[in-house]
Parts: sequence; structure tokens; C-alpha cells
Amino acid sequence: MNHALLLALALLAGTCSAQETPLFRAAPAATPWPERTRVLVHPRTEYSIDGGRLVRRVDGGATEQMLCTLPEGPGTVRRLSSEPTSATYVLAERGLFIIDPSVVHLDPVERTDGFPEGLIVGADVDGQRRLWIATRDAFACVDTRQFFARVFEPGSEVPPGPYEDVAVRDDGRVLLRAASGLFVYRPDAQAPPRCRVVRAAGNAWSEATRVELAADGRLELEVEREVGCTLRYRSQRHHLWYPLDLAQPVITGLEPGEHALEIASFDRDLRSSTPVIVRVHVPVPKRFAKRTLSLFGCGAAALLALVLAFCARRSPPGPIGTRGVVWVLSSTALVLGIGLQILAAIVPHARAWPFVGFTMYTEVYREGERVYQPALLAHNEVATWELDLTQAGLHGDGAWPALLPLVHGTAEAKRAFVERYAREKSNSHLRGYSVVSQRRVLTARGPIAVAPLVTYQYSAEETR
Repeated sequence: MNHALLLALALLAGTCSAQETPLFRAAPAATPWPERTRVLVHPRTEYSIDGGRLVRRVDGGATEQMLCTLPEGPGTVRRLSSEPTSATYVLAERGLFIIDPSVVHLDPVERTDGFPEGLIVGADVDGQRRLWIATRDAFACVDTRQFFARVFEPGSEVPPGPYEDVAVRDDGRVLLRAASGLFVYRPDAQAPPRCRVVRAAGNAWSEATRVELAADGRLELEVEREVGCTLRYRSQRHHLWYPLDLAQPVITGLEPGEHALEIASFDRDLRSSTPVIVRVHVPVPKRFAKRTLSLFGCGAAALLALVLAFCARRSPPGPIGTRGVVWVLSSTALVLGIGLQILAAIVPHARAWPFVGFTMYTEVYREGERVYQPALLAHNEVATWELDLTQAGLHGDGAWPALLPLVHGTAEAKRAFVERYAREKSNSHLRGYSVVSQRRVLTARGPIAVAPLVTYQYSAEETR
């Protein structure tokens, strides 16, 4: 009997050890599970779970229940997790939600590229603004700046499912509860990822190279591969990272003009390598060159003027006269102006034309969609408020071009901005800023403000 018991225990131990991977280890039986039912976020806002509901208390005042953009609500709330930007993630019966002290509505976490399918059953955020999540069949790490994800491979990188819950310990280790047991994972154990561009547009590449592309704006890259990493790129004109196929990295659709593209590798823990900046030039297609368009425009203006003059000459009978000439010229100018604006909405590089300061956009919005508006939030030790970009001395062709120096600029430039504003507005006690995408969800009840996405956060104290 004793031998049979020992054999059974040995088989059980062998089964448990077989579930381990090179990354995940079986956690000791006495490992405590972090239960987070109350969090304190800036500025002095406390969220807590009360009978399965999410409630908020500000400055020790009365509690208020949070609303939800879903008509049916989030269901029973299980866990709260707050990141350094004050965004709070709420794990509930109907999935994962996000809320911020600036809004009163819970909103489901958005799922962009790489996100696993299925209901999220476990989630927790760490101090690096990474969200660790699990569905029944997948375990993944999520970048909370943009909500793109990297799914771990079941069986090789992560023990097989089904999964039940996820929690992050105070020391940064991640606990994963699966049907086969409790496992622990230590992120960032390996060296940070690296990225090296070998060739660009078919030619050897170096940092001093400006890559000349064809008018179609297609850039083919050859990047040194790194096991376990994914590849992404973004333009320094914006902040969003887009995925690249590591086997055949190709960037398409670049508009005519100069571009500075950042290429970076992301490891399984979504740590980014130092971006490689590839500068490219895309020529204007010959049919849209300024010389061609100028000749076409002059010819169209002359033809239009002749047609209008002929119409003015025939009705009423007689010579055109001064008033007729003025009418012909003004009508020609009006029609050409309208045509120029229509053409500006069609031609991709219309922003570069002289005297054309914008490109017209036509968008159709539908119920349930989210509308984004870039903004700059300032903060000190006790408060957060929005800054007017013009009054803050930031200018550009739109909000993002004005904000990008505060994201891509040097540390000295960012510190100089904070010090200048604090000096000019001495009563602000400015300590830092956040570049965010403010969001509204379009519903049948009207637009509802939801938690902003924090693209970049800067604190002057951290750089001293």
C-alpha cells in the first residue's frame, strides 16, 4: 500500500513538472495570491469593490457607483489594478474594463493587433505599464499605451490551459493559475532586445543613408532576426506602432516627401529595443508634380474663362463690358478655388502645396465607435489639468505635430519645456506632463467620455 502511494505521488510530481516550461515554474503551494479590491490613484481618488460593484471615493467623501458604457453593465467586479498613469483596470464578470479619475464610465479595454480572442478571465498590471491577461486558452502581455499584445505559445512558452486567473506580485513576478496548477513567471529575465537594419530598399543601410524610394512609397527592409521578438515601426510624425512581418518586413503607403521611420524589436515582455531611425524620401508621382499640375491648372483656368466669356457674350446680346469681365474672372476664381479644395482631398501630398493648409477628410461615424482627440495634460503633486497647446507655446499642423516634440524630443528639451512653463506660470507648480488620446464612445445616448490612453508621461523629478 505504501509502495502504491509513493508511486502515485511520484507520477503526480512527474505530471506537474511536465507542465512547466523554460519560462514558467510551478509555484510553491503556500504562494499567496494578491487580492486587490481597493486602489488609491492620483489625485486622491480611491476605487473599491462594494458587493460586486465598483465605487469611487474622492478626498474621503461619499462613495458613488461607477457607470458603464455597456448597457448591461460589467457584471460582478472581481479585481482592481492601477498603473502609474492613474488608469485603473477592472476585471469583471463580462471582461476587462478601464476607468480614470477624469471620467465616470467604465469602458471595455480595446483590442488591437495581437490580442487574443475570447473572454478575459484574469488580468493585472505591473509598474512598467504592462497588462498581463489570460483568456481560457491564451496568456498574453499587453502594451497599455496602444493595447497591442503578444501571445505566449502554449506548451513551449507557457503551460497549457485552460487558464483561470492572473496576478502580479509586488516583486514583479507574474502568477498564472491554470487547471494544471499555479505557475510563476519572472519577466525581463533576459537581456533587452536589439534591432539592426541590414538592408533598405535593396541596398546596404547605414545611419547616414537617406533611402530613395519609388513613387509608390514601398520600403522593403532586411532586419537581423532575434528569436522570440516581434518587429514594429512608427513614423516620427505620429506615435502609433504598427506590426511588421519579421520574415519579410515591408512598409507600404508612404506619402511623397521626407519620412523618419523608427524600427524596433519587442520581446515577449514587450520591452522595446532602441529604435533604429530610417530616413526615406518618396518622390512625387509625375502626374501630381507641381509643374504638371500648374500647367494643367493654367490650361483649365484659360478654358473655363473662355467658356464663361462666351456665355456672357451671348446673354444678353452685346459686348461683355466691365461688369461682364469682372463676373468672368470672379466666377473662374471661385470654380478653381472649389476645384483646388476637392483636389486637395484626393492628392495625398496636398499639405505641401502652396496656399493649401489642410486636407479635407470625410468620415462616417457609427454607434459604438470611439473618437480620439490628442491632448496635453499637466500635473503637479495634487492636480491634473489640460493645457492649451498654443498658450503652452506648441505649434504645428494639427495637434499631434505640435505634441510630438514632447514625445520624441530630447530629455533636455522636455525638461526645458517644464521649467519654462513653471517659470511663466509660477502658481502652477508644474512637475510633469502626459501626452494622451482623449476618447469618447458614440452611443445612442450621445457621446460618453471614457478613460484616455496615455501615450507618454514625463516627470521632471525622474530625470534629475
